[in-house]
Amino acid sequence: MAARVGDALSEAVLLARLAPLQGGDPRPMLDRAMQLAAGNPRMSSLISLADLHASVRAGRHADAQTLSIRLLTDARRYGDRVLERVALCLRADSLTALRRPAEAAACLRRAHELAVIQNVPTEARRISALLQAQRPLTAEGLSAHEPRDVSLT
Repeated sequence: MAARVGDALSEAVLLARLAPLQGGDPRPMLDRAMQLAAGNPRMSSLISLADLHASVRAGRHADAQTLSIRLLTDARRYGDRVLERVALCLRADSLTALRRPAEAAACLRRAHELAVIQNVPTEARRISALLQAQRPLTAEGLSAHEPRDVSLT
């Protein structure tokens, strides 16, 4: 219906939301959504977030790293701390899968800090639990090797 009435942004949002639910490769729908959102940086970031979710779920961690870097850059440029928090959590999932626990922990610490600042206690507790679960993986020598800032590489 959005396509029929020429509402490109609504169509883009719907495609991005439906893409992961279709059961197949979400790329064609996400690519179409991105075309429809061209020129709207906020909408493009939200579609990139859907793409990041899909990449992490599908185990495409190289894609997830590229997408998370772009999203974190955009989130910081626009001051969107919610987008930054969500992108950091997804980046941490991917980094954990890539066996880069110190970087994943740094992402989770920043995401936790943002959840506290944003007054989202449920999310802060969830992230804290992820950090606690990861602690045995990262405890060894972390203070000497831990990144001081969340890496975008």
